[in-house]
Amino acid sequence: MERIEKDYGYMLKDKTGVTYYHGGSTDNGVVYKDYEAFKSGEGICYIGEFGLEELEDKLEQLETRRQFLSGEEYLQERAIILANCGETRQSIIEQVRQAFGNDYMMSDKQVEYFAEDVFQLADWACIATYLAENFNLDDLIEFDHDYNPEGRHLFTYFQYEAVMNDMTPKEYADRDLSYEELIQFGEEFENAFIQDKDCPDDWSDKGLGDNALLTYIEERRTGVISGPDEFNCPPQFIRK
Repeated sequence: MERIEKDYGYMLKDKTGVTYYHGGSTDNGVVYKDYEAFKSGEGICYIGEFGLEELEDKLEQLETRRQFLSGEEYLQERAIILANCGETRQSIIEQVRQAFGNDYMMSDKQVEYFAEDVFQLADWACIATYLAENFNLDDLIEFDHDYNPEGRHLFTYFQYEAVMNDMTPKEYADRDLSYEELIQFGEEFENAFIQDKDCPDDWSDKGLGDNALLTYIEERRTGVISGPDEFNCPPQFIRK
């Protein structure tokens, strides 16, 4: 039997594969935690305290039925229990995506970053519990913009504006624009692009038309773009 130490707890293995996960003590409870498994995406990376208790119960129940199972059936059932007793990198990512991806309009990179943040701080409860408590995503977005000295932001300014207005980005995208915002977006458009104010379509040979302005305002409202530099405009109509 091989004992493989992890960051919290250890794994036992024999020639049949993983035979057990044991937890280790944190400041708040007992967990099994493997940072390398999270980084690589291979294998179980986290089992909360309740998960460890549940694992023990399931294996004890399996032992009570062992006499009624063939050796192969016993090993198969045990392997299934051990393979599904905790979290993998992907299962944490998918839980973050399901909990926040739509409401916070998160990119894959943002989801993966936040999944790692949740994993890093999880030290007792199951991952779903931290997510149900809304964890600290709003604080993370605010910190990213207010305290990032190099200015390379993971979260968009639109997401930052939303949480600073006590909304999710999805709620913020669905809001009715104020008169001040309409004026601001209109001025951004006028200062950045050459316009043909007699054109009702996207553009003419003289400049961008009314429909392009409406598209710009809608994309700004919904966070598709954060300013003129991101707007899809023919280069000849960009003011130098």
